[in-house]
Amino acid sequence: MVEIPTLAAGAMDKLINYSWPGNVRELQNAVERALILSKKNPLIFDELVESARNVVVPSMLQTNGKKMEPFDQAISRHIMQALEATGGRVGGEKGTAKLLNMNASTLRTKMRKLGIPFGEKR
Repeated sequence: MVEIPTLAAGAMDKLINYSWPGNVRELQNAVERALILSKKNPLIFDELVESARNVVVPSMLQTNGKKMEPFDQAISRHIMQALEATGGRVGGEKGTAKLLNMNASTLRTKMRKLGIPFGEKR
């Protein structure tokens, strides 16, 4: 008979509040990891950092009189501009990764994190 693990107090809140940039695959990995680490204790999901899903982030921050956009927003904008310049191609000789001087796999990972569609999703 298989024992069904329990959830520690607050574990469900962590799962609900996390933004899941890796979608279902990331959820699956988080549950598997928690099961392995739990050693028959309640699952805790301490590795998940609660997202600021409900926090309104200003598009520009004010610093010493100068407007600054949040880092992820600036990176996202930069990647989008590079994607436009390469016709949406991520990898290959004429791809965005080459233009940005980075590995295509690394770029795809960053794009997933930032919610930038690529491939068939685009």
